[in-house]
Amino acid sequence: MQLQEKNGRRIIYLDVLRIAAAFAVIILHVASQNWGNPDVSFYDWVGLDLWDACVQWAVPVFIMISGALFLDRKKEINIKRLYLHNIFRIITAFLCWSLIYAVWQVHVEGGGIPRIMALVLDGHYHMWFLFMIIALYMLTPLLKKLSDDELKYLLILSLLFCFVLPTVRELKDVIVSFCPNDTVNKTLNQLFSPYNRFIVYFKPDYIAYYILGYFLHNMELEKKQRRLICIFSLMSFVFTVVFSAVVTYFRHTAYGIYDIFTVNMLLESVGVFVFFKQSALRFQKMSDKKRSLIFKLSDCGFGIYLIHALIIEILDVRFSVNSLKFMPVWWVPVLALAVFAISLAVIVPIKKIPKLSKYMV
Repeated sequence: MQLQEKNGRRIIYLDVLRIAAAFAVIILHVASQNWGNPDVSFYDWVGLDLWDACVQWAVPVFIMISGALFLDRKKEINIKRLYLHNIFRIITAFLCWSLIYAVWQVHVEGGGIPRIMALVLDGHYHMWFLFMIIALYMLTPLLKKLSDDELKYLLILSLLFCFVLPTVRELKDVIVSFCPNDTVNKTLNQLFSPYNRFIVYFKPDYIAYYILGYFLHNMELEKKQRRLICIFSLMSFVFTVVFSAVVTYFRHTAYGIYDIFTVNMLLESVGVFVFFKQSALRFQKMSDKKRSLIFKLSDCGFGIYLIHALIIEILDVRFSVNSLKFMPVWWVPVLALAVFAISLAVIVPIKKIPKLSKYMV
């Protein structure tokens, strides 16, 4: 969806946020390349852990951007246009790029037409996002009929059952893994038995980020509130890095509390969104040339998301360039920047071809 205000001017902080999220996703996938590799030394793994924890906000922020735009009370949702324009575009992009990834995978690993067809339907690993965003788009007309108070009620339920309790359960699982006392383990597991049963039937997880985007975009926060959010966001980042590294060190196997439905990732994501929103005034003061560049980069964000995984794999398979080529702590962002640049160089020409642009990016 085009990032515009009612008066036709683009909401520049959302454009900048979209670019940042696209780059963060690339860092995430570069860092995760060898994150679970048992042959990675602990010190190299800490570098991967650092960048993994630093950019886990990418997908939540993408969702919040969509929520800020699609749930806007000032904009009417036309269901026919929603399906024929927004959802149809995502479906055609999925089919086009899924075919490209399928052909590439069969080229590398072998196989024939039946395997290509199966891979096309499954989609590449990072394309799960497209299925999720389509589901949110389909729910949008219903969500827009809810009042702000009703949306807040749904948000509170989502935060409690999809973020707070899962985080407590995750910490419980870590404690259980280190605790030799069977009685303690059994008691902890029993305490979570009702939750485990209930969560099967109630899990409005991604909706929480969608609604959060709407509220954060429209909410005016005081300076003290913004400062607290940023402090908690930084604390969450430090906790994520340190806790993951400590557990990994003692378990001797890779562990990360990176799930986007944990409180630490929620706080980190909210902090990033609020920080960029607070910087809106600075962005508005940019020169027309810089603003134009930001708009063009933002418009390429969807295409960059779709192609970047292919670039990462080609660099690894054909040129042996991956996250462990050099020390991850400095090499991961450098490699991610290269992937971003190559992805952009491919997407820009595609954007200039109307037919390809319409169905691919």
